[in-house]
Amino acid sequence: MSIKAGIQSFTQKFSAIKKLQEMGLMNPFSSDPVVCIFPELWLGKDHTYVANWCKNVLLVWAIKYPNEYKKLGKKTLLEVRHIESDEPLCRFDEANGLVLVNR
Repeated sequence: MSIKAGIQSFTQKFSAIKKLQEMGLMNPFSSDPVVCIFPELWLGKDHTYVANWCKNVLLVWAIKYPNEYKKLGKKTLLEVRHIESDEPLCRFDEANGLVLVNR
């Protein structure tokens, strides 16, 4: 992948996440790798889609919080929770991939 294509790909991911946050479908990032969403965003989506979605969210979070990511590295665990009930939906890390908790 060229540098230009890589930048375009990241810009698309960043924009998509920002749009979800602006629409209130996903909470804003904090220094902890925990995001809250409406699980309906994944309705009808397969395991691969959800894993890629989590991977992209973790990438954007890591760029927004480089010091926190640097401390945790590949062991950074992204937790995805229900935006209203705070119930866990899944966990994702680069080493082990996606673990669905409540779906």
